[in-house]
Amino acid sequence: MSAAGVALPTILAACGGDDDAADSTAGGTTPGSGSGTSADASETTSAGTSGKGGDRLFFENWPEYIDPTEDGMTGTVDRFMEATGVRVKYTDAFNDNNEYFALIQPLLGAGKKIEPDIIAPTSWLAGRLITLGWVDKLPLDQVPNAKNLRSDLVKPSWDPTGEYSLPWQTGITGIAYNLDATGRELKSVEDLFDPAFKGKIGMLTEMRDTVGLILLGTGVDPSTIESFDQAADAFDRLGAAKADG
Repeated sequence: MSAAGVALPTILAACGGDDDAADSTAGGTTPGSGSGTSADASETTSAGTSGKGGDRLFFENWPEYIDPTEDGMTGTVDRFMEATGVRVKYTDAFNDNNEYFALIQPLLGAGKKIEPDIIAPTSWLAGRLITLGWVDKLPLDQVPNAKNLRSDLVKPSWDPTGEYSLPWQTGITGIAYNLDATGRELKSVEDLFDPAFKGKIGMLTEMRDTVGLILLGTGVDPSTIESFDQAADAFDRLGAAKADG
């Protein structure tokens, strides 16, 4: 069983795209090690984010977020390449926001570039990268469907000028389980703490998802300032459950 939390992957224009992006002298590991689901993954991309366009693009995302070409069906990336003539290198290098930040921090923190042109972190990490000045402005004049955004998404809190990011998709908090294994329906987060399921529960490593999920289970709205103090109880409960197996 697993618990899924709210996430809002956000498109960012990464500071990268040039041939020297793979320079490893900063002591970091260059992103791009995830499995590729697109064109020749050995190509160096050069679309960049200057707004001048290009014929190559490198996009790093989360696993299973974009349909691949398989079973006789052409996937989204391949359809995009066919329609535009742009060669896309697409990898699913994101497994965890903190893990990905640790991967790119040595390079970007040293003023060096990373390979991807576009990345899709969750909103809180997008905000951190924008605040640090590690991403470029998006060429919004060349993104015609940006005008279709809901008004509350045009200038989100993590990107107050609305120049560096575009929302891509969202998810909802939920619980996934195998009814054959549980023998009954699970209707609340509280069910995850049933001793009968000891050692059989998995939760996301993302603190904002897991702790928020536990707070929701106790009737606390995790989006409010007032919930901050109550989060400590959720941490304690989660830690105790993990220690107990």
